[in-house]
Amino acid sequence: MVYKNISLSNMPKVAEELFELQKSFSVICFIGNLGAGKTTLIKLLALKSGIQDTVQSPTFGYVNTYDNHVHHFDCYRFESPIQALDMGFEEYFDGHYKVWIEWPEVIRELIPEPYLWVEIKTNGENRDIEILKCQ
Repeated sequence: MVYKNISLSNMPKVAEELFELQKSFSVICFIGNLGAGKTTLIKLLALKSGIQDTVQSPTFGYVNTYDNHVHHFDCYRFESPIQALDMGFEEYFDGHYKVWIEWPEVIRELIPEPYLWVEIKTNGENRDIEILKCQ
């Protein structure tokens, strides 16, 4: 599924689609350059999911847990999958939680299938967003 030339004001439409898709996929990975809109899209998904906690990128703590049912990872500072394993990354995929991962590229081999791969590319002021099902 591809969304072309999406403005920030139209991002809720993408969040709506992700909300529906996460019923079948407990893990969603968000890829994009700094400022592409990963955290913005995650905040919209959290809003759609009814999360009451404050949602922000967990850059320095690596993981935030929201309303005791969503784990939100930021793997930007990981240099290898070993860092994720050392912090107990695998334990977060127990099936009771949704897992949203920013910057998953370095730990991709650790992510259990199936999952969604959401790639966001800037296109001037707008975004091109592609959602892939990985299984």
